[in-house]
Amino acid sequence: MERRAGRPPEAIAAEATPPLRAFIAELRELTRRAGFQKRELLATASGYSAPVISKALRGKSWPSEQVVRALVRACGEDEDAWTGRYWAARDTSSTGASAPRRPAGTEQVWRVPSPRNPRFIGRDRELAALHAGLRGETGSRQVLCGLGGVGKSSLAIEYAYRYSAAYDLVWWVPAEDPVTSTAALAILADEMEVAVVGDAERSAQRAVTVLGGGRRFPRWLVILDNAHLPGDIHGLLGAAARAPGGHVLVTSRRRDWPMATTLPVTELPTTDAVRLLHAQAGLLTDAAASRIADALGCLPLALHQAGTWIANTGITPGDYLDLLSRNVVDMMHRGAPPDQVPVAATWTLAINAADNPAMERLLQLWAWFGSAPIPIAWFHPGVARLLPEPLAELAKDVAVLRELEGQIFVASLVSRGDDTLTMHRLVRAVLRDATPAALRPAMRRAVHQLLVAAHHARPAAALPDWSHVADLYPHVLASGLVDSEVTGARDLVLWLAWALRAAGDNPDSRRLAELAFTRWTAALGPAHLDTALAALNVSATLWAQGDHAAARGLAAAAHTHGADGDRRIGLKHLARLRAEFGDDHRHVISATANVAAVCWYDGEYDEARRWFQEVLDHGHRVLGDAHPHTIRAATFLGSAMLAQGDLESATPLLTELYARATRVLGEAHPDTASVRALLTDNRFLPAG
Repeated sequence: MERRAGRPPEAIAAEATPPLRAFIAELRELTRRAGFQKRELLATASGYSAPVISKALRGKSWPSEQVVRALVRACGEDEDAWTGRYWAARDTSSTGASAPRRPAGTEQVWRVPSPRNPRFIGRDRELAALHAGLRGETGSRQVLCGLGGVGKSSLAIEYAYRYSAAYDLVWWVPAEDPVTSTAALAILADEMEVAVVGDAERSAQRAVTVLGGGRRFPRWLVILDNAHLPGDIHGLLGAAARAPGGHVLVTSRRRDWPMATTLPVTELPTTDAVRLLHAQAGLLTDAAASRIADALGCLPLALHQAGTWIANTGITPGDYLDLLSRNVVDMMHRGAPPDQVPVAATWTLAINAADNPAMERLLQLWAWFGSAPIPIAWFHPGVARLLPEPLAELAKDVAVLRELEGQIFVASLVSRGDDTLTMHRLVRAVLRDATPAALRPAMRRAVHQLLVAAHHARPAAALPDWSHVADLYPHVLASGLVDSEVTGARDLVLWLAWALRAAGDNPDSRRLAELAFTRWTAALGPAHLDTALAALNVSATLWAQGDHAAARGLAAAAHTHGADGDRRIGLKHLARLRAEFGDDHRHVISATANVAAVCWYDGEYDEARRWFQEVLDHGHRVLGDAHPHTIRAATFLGSAMLAQGDLESATPLLTELYARATRVLGEAHPDTASVRALLTDNRFLPAG
């Protein structure tokens, strides 16, 4: 019977086993903290009836997984984590409806080489998914796959300990080569008392036969650790398929296991990475631990090594990060236990094991891009001539190229989205360091040429494709394209600064343009056209950001690098751009806008209106009314009109402009905000 409001909660059933009692108590506490004092409210939130909820929380028997998940979901907690706790508790319960246990008095057969890690952090979702998968009808063979150092073996060890009570036999098999795996299974055969003296191979076969029969050991788990080649190793996957209670868990970098279900393991969430560093390194502030975790890409093995080394040496977080920035590869070898392969070596070993020069060269090439996703479409037969050998010849056939990319993905050396691939930042650093010094200039040049080719592959458009801008920007910065002598490189940098500004990303536009201006002033000289164009981009962004004094000074300087040295608004410079590019080029439009803006800043409003009207006319014709640069020019024109007191002209212009900017750019775009501010300040719009 459902209790009435105000009565104390009904006691947990006396017949509940200790694991069930403990779990129900935790579940009740969860609902209490979530504010569900009445079962009727909890029933409404969970989607189950009040009698079902009461029965589940009474504890006479185990509630179903579905009811538990519904209760947890109603309380706003992590369903997967609670599902893992549910099955862990249920598997240790003597009343659980699982497969029969071994006869009383016999000991569990157990061989896991490492003790349980008391500092194991997180991975509740992965553990719950793994447990649910192994218990499924077709999931008795599971593969934990992912990049070396991501923590696959640690996860397998934790699973073995957490769910040990669910098995009669748990056996760890090092599977990196046939000799070690055969030896481990021969030892198991000896434990089973079926070994053939002096014949490890036959002994291993006998052990697998016993497991596949499922009679002596109805519930067993074999962990194949660090398996390099997908396949039915020693027939164990087939044995698990035959034995109702047999489970095989594989850890591997490879993703292509036809007889098993793969479960990708990725980097830790930042919160868990910080907790791991705290556990290993001791006294670190959250901010310092977060910076280190970010620098290490939240990779568990790297975090473990870093935390150990920091704890052992007493180095400050700042000094550690400084050393890491100067020599990643060296730091990735420090802090590893004597019996453990350092994290940096796991990737080079994987590449060496593949014994594929084309794979190694393509990985090295990708390493010279940034850590952001790389569009796969950038690599195609049309760019084969830009690639170093042996890639140049191979890339002429797109099918062969895609197969090679697939092999790298299958080996977990990169992760892949629908149309992109991503390389972990530490893998990038190790591969860049491993690239022969004589080959590095060619790699950088190839990356720069590929970026320029990717840009030119897009049809010219007045309004940039923002996804294309977002794809290019991080790789332009990371690859050092600003310093490149590749044809078209500087033009791409200038276009990107212009496009970022059009997108309303003024901080990144300014960062890129200032970098280009500084580097090109030193390398090309202040009189070079590209240097002046970089200065104009910086100035235009400063105008857009409202830093008018700085923009005025830089715009004037940008126009003074002609032969006459005139530091007034340099119309000669504008004439030079028109002669070079034509009236309708974006450089000319930007330069004209700068001339107009300087006039506006200096209070020469008649001149400002004339120049802004010219910019606006070009903008309408070349860029279109919806382009942010057209809208920005119209905003300045309206501002000049207001400064002259010409409300009759300014009011309709700015009112229509605000409606257009809101429609095409959105309320949050900086250019929309600028128009809104003008209207509000002049009381054409209400404040707020």
